This record gives sequence, structure tokens and C-alpha cells, in this order.
Amino acid sequence: MPIQPEDIHQLFAEGVNAGDVDALVTLFETDATVIEQTGERTEGCDRIRTHLEHLVALRPVMRIEASVAHRQGDLALLSSRWTASATTPDGKPVEMEFHGSEIARLQSDGNWRLMLDNPWGAG
Repeated sequence: MPIQPEDIHQLFAEGVNAGDVDALVTLFETDATVIEQTGERTEGCDRIRTHLEHLVALRPVMRIEASVAHRQGDLALLSSRWTASATTPDGKPVEMEFHGSEIARLQSDGNWRLMLDNPWGAG
């Protein structure tokens, strides 16, 4: 069954919790952009893969607190609130909170994929 905008957050959480970078990358368009906490842009699948590898290396347990998708034609505006527990490479526990805003686009194969991901939202 094709990926729907309403599925993306759940699939992302499942991929992160499983440490499955390949599954996570399939949620993004080839030339997608991720906005980093610093405001810098990570663009393109190869760089996004590296971004996701760093994320899953923390072995986070992500929980979706809220997830909303609004469709308009072949675009969807997604918003989310997440929490995650992780461990840094030196063994320190970390609690994270994300207030994401994303734009997904309908692809020619019938799947929706992220074209722009801002996990930090307006904060």
C-alpha cells in the first residue's frame, strides 16, 4: 500500500526505533531538505542518510505525542510533537523533544515523501 501523509510520522518513529536508516531514507524525496537545529540545511539523500545515521547511532526511543496531516492537492503540511530518550556515545542519557513541521509531496509512484523536514519547528 502506498505511503500516505498520515503514515509518515508513524513510519519515521518505527524506522528510528528499529535503527533502520534505509527505511527512513525512503520517506524522503531524492533532493529533500532537512533543517538542522543550527538552522543549517542538509540537502539531498546522501547527506540526509548521514544525518539519519547520526540520529539512530544514539539509539533513541521516539514517541509521537501528536501528529497531524493537512492535504492540499499533491502537497501535505505535517506537524508533529515527539519525545525521545537516547544515550550519547559517552553513555550519558539524553531527553529530546521535537516540534516538527514538514512538507510532503505526492510522487508519481503514488507514495508521499518528505520534501522539507524541520524537526525543530519554529523553536
